[in-house]
Amino acid sequence: GMLRWVERALPPAARYVVAKVETVGQSLARQGLAAETPEREFVRRALQEVHRPMVTTLRLHGPAMAPTFKGEGDLLVVRKLLPQGYGERPWTALWQLSHSVHAGDVVVFEGPGGGPLVRRVAAVEGHAMESDDPEDAPFTLPPGHCWVLADNPALGAREAGDSRTLGPLPVWQIQGRVVYSFRSAVDHGEVENSEEAYRWDEAVIQYEVDAEQIVAGGE
Repeated sequence: GMLRWVERALPPAARYVVAKVETVGQSLARQGLAAETPEREFVRRALQEVHRPMVTTLRLHGPAMAPTFKGEGDLLVVRKLLPQGYGERPWTALWQLSHSVHAGDVVVFEGPGGGPLVRRVAAVEGHAMESDDPEDAPFTLPPGHCWVLADNPALGAREAGDSRTLGPLPVWQIQGRVVYSFRSAVDHGEVENSEEAYRWDEAVIQYEVDAEQIVAGGE
């Protein structure tokens, strides 16, 4: 609709500002700030969030995302996300334009063992899921959930550690989207995500990902 048309029409600088405002708003909402919060405390926390980068880095471990990433030791730049969880206060949806998760996105979430897992979103809520195994009944992904898969076709379901064994992933558990990867100082680039995500991530990459600085710092 009109909102998506405006989204596409915005130049990168404007999209970055919108993403920053959304990030600050969503973070403050998650902190539980209420109407009775003292103004000085609210401003202090808001300024902290304004100056907080929207990206972080993560070292990749394991072969699950090959060939997208070559494997052990790849350095990933992750754009931090705060996607809305099903049943969460509706007004937090106001901050979801650039924080939504789409099919095709490479995301980071906490695995069963407590460490971060990197997988690709294969389907989002409302998608009809069918299995090749006739014993598995078809189902529809419930609201606030997505289906994530490893990119490596050589891994079986148990080895892959994805939704085939973990089940649907609640979107509120997603911590970020991988937007850039470094295999080496001379082999690095943007990560292919959904078109919808790239409209916003492009601006974040432009203003917050300094490849030369990351290579020089080794992180």
